[in-house]
Amino acid sequence: MKNIYLIFLLFFSLKFYSQNNISSDSIYLNIDEFKFENFKDVYIQGFSFQNPAIDVEMSMSFQPTIGHVFDGNKKIKGKVKKISEYVKRSYDKEKKLDTYTLYNENGQATLKNESGYINTYFSYDSNKRLSKKIRVVRNDTISKQIYEYNDKNQIVKYSEYIFEYDNEKKIIVAKNINPNSKYKRKYIYNDNNVVRMEDWDNDKIIGSRENVYSENNNLIKEVFGDYIVFNSYNKHNQKIKSVTFINKKLNNIREFDYDEKGNIILDKFQFAIDKKNGTKSEVTHQYKYDVVGNKIYDLNSGENAKSPTEYFYEIEYY
Repeated sequence: MKNIYLIFLLFFSLKFYSQNNISSDSIYLNIDEFKFENFKDVYIQGFSFQNPAIDVEMSMSFQPTIGHVFDGNKKIKGKVKKISEYVKRSYDKEKKLDTYTLYNENGQATLKNESGYINTYFSYDSNKRLSKKIRVVRNDTISKQIYEYNDKNQIVKYSEYIFEYDNEKKIIVAKNINPNSKYKRKYIYNDNNVVRMEDWDNDKIIGSRENVYSENNNLIKEVFGDYIVFNSYNKHNQKIKSVTFINKKLNNIREFDYDEKGNIILDKFQFAIDKKNGTKSEVTHQYKYDVVGNKIYDLNSGENAKSPTEYFYEIEYY
């Protein structure tokens, strides 16, 4: 009897282990009943963030690795010289030039013009890292941002902010050094795949955010204010679904499709009330690409869209 008990215990332990070793990238993907209690937390003990980074272009958001930092240049394929973006709304007879961006031969943006009178200039250091960004409206310089990095390519200074790291090169605080400001953001780690960010002003906490990551460094859960978002990814680390709750009540569902080259071709958004009623009311983005793989068309449409809007991207190559 004792041997049977041990065999049963061993079988149960192996089954429990195998279930908990399903990739956390897709653990929320096949939940059919969108009740908050069906979305269980995923904690990976011993998880370690390797050289995490801060994306200053995305509100100083935490990124688990340098590779996750958003860089518009990374979306460019081939030797691009110029991209002109045109917009055509439902009431327009013709498409209108909205912005254009110039690139150097390294594929880095050097100038972005918006609406004809707003210019942003980009400079880079010897390691091809963004070092300066200057924004000019007509003839007035509105902002000038300087970027400095450490030997791990992690940012240590940006505008009026400095960033401090621990001995393991993990970001621990972002601090505004303006004498009139006492704002700082703390980054708190546990022995798992969770990082908590706390915003402090004058020694009082004014906000917080918690991110949970998969074993592949994909953001699978976000908690901020009354919002909780659960994300799912495919085997190529592409986000394919986001489910958002507000006050633990389902608010919206967003789904993404990709082509065989990894280009996103469909971005579909639907509110929970429409899904519950069985209606097809939704907002979609449909994309097209050239032979190189750069986006040349974006159609924003759907029943919830105020009016269909088309974006055209004309690309010049070196």
